[in-house]
Amino acid sequence: MNPAQPQQQPTISHEMVANLSQEQISSVLNAVRNMKAAGATEQTNQQYAQLMSLLRAYQAAQAQNQQRVQAAQGLAPYQQQHQLLQMQQQQQFHQLQQAQQQQLHQLQQQLPPGTPALPPTQGSPFTTDQLTDLRFQIIAFKLISANMAVPPHLQEAIFTPKSVEQALSVKEPTGSVAGRVVDIARHHLSEQTPTASDYNAYTSPFSYLQKTLPAAMHASRQQRLLIPSISPVGIDPYALAQERDNRVRARMKYRIEELDSLPSNIASETLDPSGGLLDQENKAPPPSGPKLKALIELKSLRLLERQKKLRAEIIKGMSKATMLATSTDRAAYRRMKKQSLREARMTEKLERQQRQDREGREKQKHMDYLQSIVNHGRDMIQWHRTQQMKQNKLGRLVIQFHAQVEKEEAKRIERISKERLKALKNDDEEAYMKLIDQAKDTRITHLLQQTDAYLTSLAEAVTAQQNDAVHADLITRGGIELMDDEGEFEYGDG
Repeated sequence: MNPAQPQQQPTISHEMVANLSQEQISSVLNAVRNMKAAGATEQTNQQYAQLMSLLRAYQAAQAQNQQRVQAAQGLAPYQQQHQLLQMQQQQQFHQLQQAQQQQLHQLQQQLPPGTPALPPTQGSPFTTDQLTDLRFQIIAFKLISANMAVPPHLQEAIFTPKSVEQALSVKEPTGSVAGRVVDIARHHLSEQTPTASDYNAYTSPFSYLQKTLPAAMHASRQQRLLIPSISPVGIDPYALAQERDNRVRARMKYRIEELDSLPSNIASETLDPSGGLLDQENKAPPPSGPKLKALIELKSLRLLERQKKLRAEIIKGMSKATMLATSTDRAAYRRMKKQSLREARMTEKLERQQRQDREGREKQKHMDYLQSIVNHGRDMIQWHRTQQMKQNKLGRLVIQFHAQVEKEEAKRIERISKERLKALKNDDEEAYMKLIDQAKDTRITHLLQQTDAYLTSLAEAVTAQQNDAVHADLITRGGIELMDDEGEFEYGDG
């Protein structure tokens, strides 16, 4: 089965697990725990998801059984009123029996090989407890539809939740399922690769590797584990020291408890070398005995923490006492010098000289500041004068340039005029027109255009007159047409 492409899971209802025995539920629990230890989840393993759905359905069924027992006594009147409705509901439930049996058969095929088969449902797919719970729900629905209050015992029977552990613990024999699950888990852990000792906190990297891995699991990214280095990290000295301190403290605690448990009437006398008791009247009591030794040891153990603090303070004080004081407080070892009248006069003289020097430096600094301001003003005035001279010079050069350009332009116009007159005298029309174009004289161009237009119109008039029939006849006859005083034409020889 490929975890990357999970198939559609069949719906597991409460009816499919109503008649399951405790042995079957225990086997399902063992299979679920084994799959979970192997790293299976409901998203990557369809079989694991189906078994979890089966356990949830069994939990819901057990919760309904408990609710039915709690609410059975207060619902007798409602049960009598709805017996007819119960018969109608049972007829509808029988129609779903075939579909539920098919789902149960499909689930049995997907269970692990070691899991016993689920018992097939016989008769109605709902048990008596489930039908009673359904009737409770129908009664509550009718009351709510009629705008009536639901009794508290009915609400408790419908809405009281119950965990999986409580559901599995109902009617469980002395050897409960939980005990068997613990035994199976312990046996499963004993079969795994043994881990390293606790003192060095080292886990073998080979424990992360699974002994058997299906081929389909390689397609899932969740199964690609990052295995650490095979080389061990070694023993931690700080952990060893801490473990040693823990053992010493444990022994001290045990010894204190042992000394506290000693009887208070323990004998304090000791036997002399001859075997008799010491004479208490003639000799002093022995300096030590079992009772005194035990008391001294007990008080010593109880004063251990204070002794540690005292030793730490002594060490801290010794470190300060042996440290060279000049490195921390240099003024502590300075010797005070005696003052004399001569030294006082010299001090006053030096102080007066220093004050004069300081005042002179301040005055000189102020004078330098004022002189810098004056120099800056002088430099600024000189710079502006220089810039003004440059501007004046530039203006004169520009004026000279324009005057020169005007002279050259006048010479050029005069030269073109002379050449134009020369071309006009020589009757060179082409050269004359070119010179006019170079001169760009609009007045002369306009006059020439009007003259050309007048000559053109005159030529057209002459041509039109010559083409006239009357004048053409006179021209043919060689006569001259004259007009007399009465406005009549007279023709004569020409």
